[in-house]
Amino acid sequence: MNEAFSILVTDKNGHVREFLRRELHVDGYRVYTVRDGRDLLSLLEGETRLDLLILDLEIPYADESLILEQVLERRADLPVVIHTHTPEALDSGHYASALAIVEKSGDTDNLRRVVRETLQHLFPRRFASIPPSRPR
Repeated sequence: MNEAFSILVTDKNGHVREFLRRELHVDGYRVYTVRDGRDLLSLLEGETRLDLLILDLEIPYADESLILEQVLERRADLPVVIHTHTPEALDSGHYASALAIVEKSGDTDNLRRVVRETLQHLFPRRFASIPPSRPR
């Protein structure tokens, strides 16, 4: 039996965290959520297997300019998708280690597409054994 991909969602807004958790769960992913930088870094120091991180740079108790670096210090191989309201502000090379930057909007289709394409690219064999997500 193949295990579902594990995704960690960070967002400062509890409603957004829960919404993204539900949306990604429907697509067949195991989804964890954290509310702030302390919880994020603590979870990354544990043994939880993660395949992808969706990172809100504005989470409490995190320095927006350092949080990505702190994440990658703990889990250098963890793919990161930045989910933000202002993607144009991230054009500097400071966030180049993120695999993608996705603008927050009320519609999750773009984020879901980026997640699927990222996992498909990084884990082609494993991804091939996962059933396609349900159409919306």
